[in-house]
Amino acid sequence: MSAAHALYNPNLVTNFVNQRNLIWSRIQNSPAIFKKEDWKNNSRAEERQFVIDQYEIRTKLFDWNQDSLWSSLPILPCLHATDLSISWKISLTGFATICSLDDGYYGRGIYFTSYATYTLPYLLKPKPSILICYTTPGNPYPVVEHPRKKNSLLGTAQKPGYNSHYVLTNNKGNPCQSGLLKTVFFDELVITQESQVVPAFVLEINSGNFAALASKFNREVVENPVSAALTLDQSKKPNNILKSPRDDDQPTKNIKSPREDNHPNKNIKSPREDNQTNKNIKSPREVTVSSEKIIIESTE
Repeated sequence: MSAAHALYNPNLVTNFVNQRNLIWSRIQNSPAIFKKEDWKNNSRAEERQFVIDQYEIRTKLFDWNQDSLWSSLPILPCLHATDLSISWKISLTGFATICSLDDGYYGRGIYFTSYATYTLPYLLKPKPSILICYTTPGNPYPVVEHPRKKNSLLGTAQKPGYNSHYVLTNNKGNPCQSGLLKTVFFDELVITQESQVVPAFVLEINSGNFAALASKFNREVVENPVSAALTLDQSKKPNNILKSPRDDDQPTKNIKSPREDNHPNKNIKSPREDNQTNKNIKSPREVTVSSEKIIIESTE
């Protein structure tokens, strides 16, 4: 680590506190709707119970979760690894401003982990960084489904009656298998509401030997897991796929499109060519972050 920055963004902190109070109020007043535990009656209930037990053990490592009033709604510090420029943008305006929700392996949302070494494959970037965030997972749904098997949560919406998804994973990023849950594992937390997260620290990372360390986790970082899964499924299909009638019965030699027949002006420019004259517009990544909007204490 080359530098550490402590953050305080009043707007994000206020949103976080308000969201936590809202979750608390809903759980207290309507537990049947907002504090569901229907997984106890579903398949693999024993495995799911182990996931929840480990989640509770993790949250109790922090003194502030020992308060009897708030113990049922803990705050869990988690990590999100990304490029340094993205970390600064998140620190200024929150997660929703830099990307849409990730259609991830364990549901659609923003992904975190509470294990530092688990972030290594995500730190192979030009300027790697880690955001340490406070999260309020609320009522987490314990995930045990493999993302490439039947009934997976790949790219699905958050389970109704829950505030997050929580899964125990191995070093390959897959759920710990039945019977092997009590071996070494890591975790992933999936949150859909950005107000359930508040950035607290930005760590600038020196990536000198990350490649060797990341190889121990032996997993691929996939930008679009849903597309990757679909591609894998297609590759497994047999090659003797039936041809459509178009393939056999309708020869398509030199058939012109309606545009070629009916529009003599073939060199018509697209709206993009006519209207976008400012070719040197900077991408969001090139925009300078203003230090006046957020209080930052740095230790280098």
